[in-house]
Amino acid sequence: MNAVARGLAGGTACSLPARLLAFAVFLGVYAGGVYHAWHALAIQRHALPAATARQLGAALAPPPPAAAAAAASAASTLCGPTIRVHCTLLPGEPEQHGQLAVDLQTLAARHLQPALSQLAPARVGSNVLLYPPRLPAQQLRWDEQRQAHVLAAAAAASWAQRMQQLAWSAVQAHADSSLELAAAAVLLYVPPPAHLPLLLELGGGDASASMQLPDSSLLLIVNHNGSGDSSGNGSCGSITGPHASQEEQLAGAILSWLLQPLAASSGGGSGATSSPDTLQQLRRSLTAACAAEAAVALQRFVGAAEAAPDQPVTAAMASRAAEVVQLLKAVAAQQQEEQAAEAGQGAATQGLAAARGAWAAAHQLLHDPGTGASQAFPPEHTLAVLLPLALPVSLVLVQAAGREAAAWRKRRAAEQAAAEAHGKAD
Repeated sequence: MNAVARGLAGGTACSLPARLLAFAVFLGVYAGGVYHAWHALAIQRHALPAATARQLGAALAPPPPAAAAAAASAASTLCGPTIRVHCTLLPGEPEQHGQLAVDLQTLAARHLQPALSQLAPARVGSNVLLYPPRLPAQQLRWDEQRQAHVLAAAAAASWAQRMQQLAWSAVQAHADSSLELAAAAVLLYVPPPAHLPLLLELGGGDASASMQLPDSSLLLIVNHNGSGDSSGNGSCGSITGPHASQEEQLAGAILSWLLQPLAASSGGGSGATSSPDTLQQLRRSLTAACAAEAAVALQRFVGAAEAAPDQPVTAAMASRAAEVVQLLKAVAAQQQEEQAAEAGQGAATQGLAAARGAWAAAHQLLHDPGTGASQAFPPEHTLAVLLPLALPVSLVLVQAAGREAAAWRKRRAAEQAAAEAHGKAD
């Protein structure tokens, strides 16, 4: 170490060998630190195993047409870990005496939450937006045949889009962070009394009390008399009886909208989830829809992996793909067992859980390219990373220490020489 210090300090004795030795030592430390850091942070990448690829080919049978059609509509809303629905009430006029036209707590806790929880864990949120965009009254016309005020199609689309944007901004600003994760949003607009009942004009000259909006959203007009929808599309009366409360009618319309793809694929009506047979059919349809969507996502992932053989997937992603395959096989086996033995509710629930798990894993494969790429950084590797980064500072400190050591040796030699000369003089 003295040789290193003398070399860096530019000493006279063995100046060149000491300097070369010093640079060799620090260069070795730097190279070792860089290699250690790279090895600690490197992402271990592995190709998709051939056995997994064969399992994928065997498991990814073409889904039934009905399940494939329902998958796109139901997957994003009903196949997630939790069914999340958020209801926003938009009163057209300030409410009298602070009473709202719709009891959101009753709607969420007594009607929507219990019905959706029979399919999967559900969470229903709600809020009130007191100042929604004003209804364009100049675009309204009275329809004698429907006995209702009808808003023109272009004006209805523009007005609904503004309400959706404002409601979404209000949801994002809400204190409950779970609301921004809502997969389905329902806007409940209460028209002013002068414009009751209100219908929205749709394509083809039809009119309805509801309008499908982008991003899994529904605009539902709350007509106090519960009628006014001649088309039956989104009508409350098509779900519940005429003597049902307003909250029951709204819950029926919302459930009909959420479960419509499943009801269509199962061949049944759009009834509520109270009937055991209807609930069983909805579970089967949801299982098929989630499994079909998971299979499509897995096919896309495998296609991307095969298209780039020079960039194989990470080991974690390959393991997740194999997990999706096993879950899809479990779904297929349980469906066959249910069809053969006509199993009860337990088998349907297990198949639905496996299908939802497969959908969640396949969803992560498509939307999280870094799956398996982030590794925990061990604390013992910290010094190996910091040392190469601190190499310039280390060189300056060692050079300063070398110069101080050389100066100290010179002073000591001078003091010793002076002491010897003083002793000889005496």
